This record gives sequence, structure tokens and C-alpha cells, in this order.
Amino acid sequence: MKNEEFALIERILEGETDLYAHFVTNYNKDIFQLAFQLTKDRELAEDLTQDVFVKGFVKLKSFQQKSQFLTWLYRIAYNLIINALRKRKVIFSYFDDEIVSHEEVAEVDDFFDKQETELRYQQLDEALKMLSKDEYALILFHYYQQKTIDEIAFITAQTAANVKVKLFRIRKKLYNMMSYE
Repeated sequence: MKNEEFALIERILEGETDLYAHFVTNYNKDIFQLAFQLTKDRELAEDLTQDVFVKGFVKLKSFQQKSQFLTWLYRIAYNLIINALRKRKVIFSYFDDEIVSHEEVAEVDDFFDKQETELRYQQLDEALKMLSKDEYALILFHYYQQKTIDEIAFITAQTAANVKVKLFRIRKKLYNMMSYE
């Protein structure tokens, strides 16, 4: 599939611009879902989805074929969505790169590895709603869309180590929120 996409991109860059519709058709749902999950606003998500594909088309020459095309589109989408949310004055939290102890990792992992109950799912759902949009995006990419750490790092323009630390801290934050309920 990857090679087919690269060949299609080459043809688009050579002038067969109508072939870009293939990407819009195949990836529209993925990009819209990301936008909607982060914005919780259908109209804004639709606008952002369209903007992603327009920007993707305009920037197509800069696609370096180091990742899948969808991953590259996710990076564009992530940046557009986060910028749109910032303009709406949504507050984001940022982390520094602090070392995490093995005991902390084990404690948080044990908590989330326990058998899930309906109450735990409800607690998790409520805790997820309290995350900032950038935190929620990392959880969404990693746990729901099964993106690798390297893919998330590419999408969010961070280092893989930073993504790992942030994912741990978000899990710890969720653990703390759920433990006190």
C-alpha cells in the first residue's frame, strides 16, 4: 500500500492533480474523527478536515516518504487542530522531561491492568474529559488508533522520549484522578 501511495503522489506531482481525491476519499473519515474527538464541535471538525486536505495538497511536494501518507496528514491535522483550539483560548498543559521511577511506573501499570469494571470505565471516561486537548490527543493516538511512539512523535513534532514521558504522565494523571474518586 505504501509503495502504491508513493507512486500516486508522484503522479499527482507530475500534474494528475485529480488523483488527490483518492486520499480525500480514503482518509477523510480518519482526519474528521481526530478533529471531532479533539474539538467536540462537528462544524469546526468539518472545516478543519477540509483545511487538512487543502494544506496537504499544497504541501505535497514536501512529503518525504519517510512515513505513511496518513501519518503525514495526521501531523498536519494535529497542528491545525491544536492551533485552532489555541485561538479559542483552550488551555494546554506542558511537561518537562523529568525522570520517572520504576516504582511509579509499576504502580500506575498495576492500576490500569486490573480487571475492568463498569465503574472503572465510567471513572476513566470522566477523567479523560478533564485532560487538556493535547494530552487527550496523545492518548487517542496511542491507545485508540494504535500509533507507535515514533509515529506520535512525528505527528506531534516531539521526540520519542518526550512522547513516552508525556504518555506516562498522562496515565499517572488519570490514575490520580481515578484514585481519588
